[in-house]
Amino acid sequence: MDADPADFRVNDWGQSVGQFRPYLLATVSSTAILVGAAAAPATAQQPYTWTGYYVGLNVGAGSNGADFTETDLGGGFYFPGSPDFWSSNDWGATAGALAGYNWQNGNLVFGVEADMNWIGGRDNATLPGGFATTSTSINWYGTARARVGFATNSPLHIYLTGGVAVAEVSNTARRIGSITSFNASDVRFAPVFGAGFEYKLAQNTTFRVEGLFADFGDTSRRIFDGGSYKTTFSNTLSVVRGAVTWAW
Repeated sequence: MDADPADFRVNDWGQSVGQFRPYLLATVSSTAILVGAAAAPATAQQPYTWTGYYVGLNVGAGSNGADFTETDLGGGFYFPGSPDFWSSNDWGATAGALAGYNWQNGNLVFGVEADMNWIGGRDNATLPGGFATTSTSINWYGTARARVGFATNSPLHIYLTGGVAVAEVSNTARRIGSITSFNASDVRFAPVFGAGFEYKLAQNTTFRVEGLFADFGDTSRRIFDGGSYKTTFSNTLSVVRGAVTWAW
């Protein structure tokens, strides 16, 4: 009895499947393993590293701490009142850009960073008695700093920082009714130090909060108006700000 050719086709197909079954199972198993590995969280497989270049933007609040005083040179005071005339510690907004580089060695992170910023640290007042007016401002500031921090295999990095700050500082004081005044506007340098913490939002993106302080010292002027008078402005800078950085 002749066999139906279709039977051969069915049997041949079944034998082919049987021959390739081990390879099919191996392929399916391998694919499942690869898909599972791809779906696993990348952060579980990757340590947190801080080495590399980065740039960022910061925003926060800054204060120009100003003190205006006068020294009695033997002829009294040019500005009526006590020797300590006026103090200001008003806070204003600050914003800027930064760039730097980190090296990591074990749990220690070393870095260098520079930034340039605008600040609204301005204030003015009429001195007690209404005999004089005064004003103070820090128009801009920048820093160049080293950073030393501690990091574990986690997204958190805690650091100390210190270096040099530069700022344009302006101070004026004028006795009402006189054209002679204290007027000083110059670029000053000062040591700056601070601390902060940084958190990785992603391997190449961080968020930080930090505080900085710089003391720009004193600026004195002699005023000659029927006598010789010495007046002095002292200025400090305090900053609290947050920043987002992008590394590569």
